[in-house]
Amino acid sequence: MLARSSTTLVYAISCLQIENPLAEATKYLKLLQNNSSDSLETHILSFELSMRKQKVLLAFQVCYFCLISLILP
Repeated sequence: MLARSSTTLVYAISCLQIENPLAEATKYLKLLQNNSSDSLETHILSFELSMRKQKVLLAFQVCYFCLISLILP
């Protein structure tokens, strides 16, 4: 239990040292979009990231394409 909590603490500290977390998240989102673009979780992450970047039109575009993909499978 002690080893697991110290590993978690080290990971948390390394996450706090990231200078631009939105840029890091964007890198991972691009990988997800390339490899699993049909996954709903990828679109949800894209929506959340767009909202945090205050790119509202991009977030609405993600919603639109999700709705279209649900209606027209």
